[in-house]
Amino acid sequence: MARAVEPESGLVLPQTPITKHQIPTPLYLCIVQMCYFVTNENHKNHKEVLLTQNDKQARKYQITINNPTPEYTHDRIKEILSLQFKTFSYAAMADEIGEQGTPHTHIFVCFNSAVRFGKVKKHFSRGHIESAKGSIEDNINYIKKAGKWADTAKAETTVKDTFEELGNRPPENKGRRGDLEELYHMIVEENLSNAEILRINNDYILQIDKLDKVRTTYLQEKFKGIRRLDLEVIYVYGLTGTGKTRDILDEHSDENVYRVTDYKHPFDGYTTESVLVFEEFRNSVPLKDMLNYLDIYPIQLSARYANKYACYTKVYICTNWKLEKQYEHEQRNDVESWEAFLRRIHKIKEYTKDGIIEYSSVEEYMNRASRFTSIAELSEKEQLEIDSLFPTANE
Repeated sequence: MARAVEPESGLVLPQTPITKHQIPTPLYLCIVQMCYFVTNENHKNHKEVLLTQNDKQARKYQITINNPTPEYTHDRIKEILSLQFKTFSYAAMADEIGEQGTPHTHIFVCFNSAVRFGKVKKHFSRGHIESAKGSIEDNINYIKKAGKWADTAKAETTVKDTFEELGNRPPENKGRRGDLEELYHMIVEENLSNAEILRINNDYILQIDKLDKVRTTYLQEKFKGIRRLDLEVIYVYGLTGTGKTRDILDEHSDENVYRVTDYKHPFDGYTTESVLVFEEFRNSVPLKDMLNYLDIYPIQLSARYANKYACYTKVYICTNWKLEKQYEHEQRNDVESWEAFLRRIHKIKEYTKDGIIEYSSVEEYMNRASRFTSIAELSEKEQLEIDSLFPTANE
């Protein structure tokens, strides 16, 4: 279903309540269809966020349980950790009463190997869960309100004599070997950015070049033999200055996006970014090469100094051209390749001066002339004409 997304809704509603019996049947069906689509889209987006979050892994977690019920007593928490997590290593916990009077339990837990967020959430469904940053000592001090938290307002919230530990406290990985293991863990298992790593331990600023090398080596080894089954290709077109690139950068963060702007040497600067953007695309890459770039199979990207392995899982093709204007020669002389190009595109977004129109497939885009039009896409005049169909109670 095509969808219009506008900066501000221009929808004009009737001044008095109406029933479905007062609405002409075709219009009523359109409204129902539009409401179903919006609800379905919101549910789908929420589900996608949960899937992405559940897939994250870490060895250390901080869990906060507000208003703990009998199912989350200290004994029950220790039982869950001991019986439900085979790689459980250590936990510290304590109770607090917040400034607003809310009782809660803080838990710091360590595992011998990375555990998925979704598994932790499954057993602590009411808890606020996040990957623990900083050293083990820092996290334990936070639970106890010791160290740098000892003389803060937070220390006042601790419930006396509720601090408990379970298991053996892991070592802090001191020394050069320990530092390297910690770096590997933060880069590979926690997938932290350079900025996040430096916030945890600013001593690594002297090894900033090594962070990139480790990350690049790991990701290239990972992707050189893996099919990117989750690869998504989105064709984005529209007027200049309507925010096509800005929206992509805002959604994915600048550091995760590689923008192709030099089509002579497109991948010289590529360093395993997960999002690839072809800027100002106008037949800029031979179709046979484009088919490879948009395929799920492992591929080396040609570069002048050293080839790179494709690690991206999302591709945007940004342009001022409508899709049907691309590769016009191939459309006439190599229909099979043109159709293969269309099959690789999952969504299309059209940027207009009034907003964004999204098409969930190439087929829907190609049939857009006969597509359903939502009320939100109508002009104010057209909406007023519809409004006039509904007599008010006084008429």
